[in-house]
Amino acid sequence: MDDLAITYLGLLEDLGLRDVLVLGSSFGGWVASEMAVRDCGHRISHLVLLDAIGPEIPGYEVQMPGRGGHGDHSTFIDELGHGLRQAL
Repeated sequence: MDDLAITYLGLLEDLGLRDVLVLGSSFGGWVASEMAVRDCGHRISHLVLLDAIGPEIPGYEVQMPGRGGHGDHSTFIDELGHGLRQAL
C-alpha cells in the first residue's frame, strides 16, 4: 500500500501538478487516503472517498453499507457522476 501511495505522489510531483482532487473508490480509497496522509508537498487539495476500504483492525468490526433504504448510495453516485461530467 505504501509503495502505491508513494509512487502516485511521485507522479504528481514529476508532472508538476498542484491543487489535485484525488478520488478513490473501494481499494483505491485506501490508496487515496494513504496519499493524502503522506502528501508532504501539499499537492492534494481535495479528497473524495466512495465506499473506501481499509485495513482490518483487531477489535473493530467492518461495517458494510446496506442495500436499499438509508444505506443505498446509488442516487448519490448518480448525482456525483453527473456533476463530474459537467465539470469536465
